[in-house]
Amino acid sequence: MSNIIVTAVSKKEIEQLIGEAVQKAILGKQKDEGAKNVSFLDVNQAAEFLGIAKATLYGKCCHQLIPHFKKGKKLYFDKIELLEWLKSGKRKTVADIDKEVKTQLMQRNSSVAGKRISTIK
Repeated sequence: MSNIIVTAVSKKEIEQLIGEAVQKAILGKQKDEGAKNVSFLDVNQAAEFLGIAKATLYGKCCHQLIPHFKKGKKLYFDKIELLEWLKSGKRKTVADIDKEVKTQLMQRNSSVAGKRISTIK
């Protein structure tokens, strides 16, 4: 049989205890997720992840073209940094360039129109 303890606890105290427990659980989960998000790859894993040869990867490291860490004689790669590095090489599509040009023209036209109005006054 389990031990049952009966005490007088106010509603405010219960809310505070529950709030603290929830906060601890959330913080613990965030720490766990933060630790899971950090994943380092060795040379073999990074080359496979990027779809390039190990020699190519070593060359990029040698010329400081790719983000990496060196500990002793070993190279390590942060998976998130590799993804960002890949995204940084994104080429714009014709539609992206067209949209950018139209936006710049609209901004230029509105600023020129504003200057014409101010000079007329």
